[in-house]
Amino acid sequence: MEDDEFEDEDYNELPEYSPKSEFSKARLCEQTVNRCLETRGSEMKEGYFNVKLDKYGNPIKTWIPDSREKFIGCVSALLCLLSPEIKRDKKIKEDIEEFEKACEKLKKMFIYEEFQMYSENGIVKYKKTGRKYMPNIDDKVVIEMYDERMRKNIGKQVIGGWNSMVNAYKNELVEVYDYIFSKLNDLIDRKNYFKQSASF
Repeated sequence: MEDDEFEDEDYNELPEYSPKSEFSKARLCEQTVNRCLETRGSEMKEGYFNVKLDKYGNPIKTWIPDSREKFIGCVSALLCLLSPEIKRDKKIKEDIEEFEKACEKLKKMFIYEEFQMYSENGIVKYKKTGRKYMPNIDDKVVIEMYDERMRKNIGKQVIGGWNSMVNAYKNELVEVYDYIFSKLNDLIDRKNYFKQSASF
């Protein structure tokens, strides 16, 4: 998240907010931090359908969102909210650089390399397409598996074939977002937003 044009020395004055303004940066930060804390306080687990029966015995499915994604989304919102403060603070820039490196490292560890099935002379084969992405849970993917009968690796189309990797990725990503959330709280503290008298 480098931005050379926004160095600390380029900022001679901090932005001024009128005390009479309806906009309060400190209050907005407080609300966003509280949302982060609330989502992080719940169990970090994948999304699922909660099934209940109505009075006629018909199943009603309700989707319960992935709490890990919710927490990550809340911290991302805080990062956006604090964008001006981040541009003026050298320490948080270093922290964000470490955060982005950790995110990229995890992505490389768990990312899916797409395989494509094709037929050649009546024989089903597979090859890499060059595309890399993180599948959604229960996406149909082609994965490489060892076939004992043929004594070689073969491609097989599997629904949810990358689920374990996606979940491992999200579990570890939560810890990386814990790190940057902590550093953002340090930034907020340096800006005195935790002071009761803060009016911006």
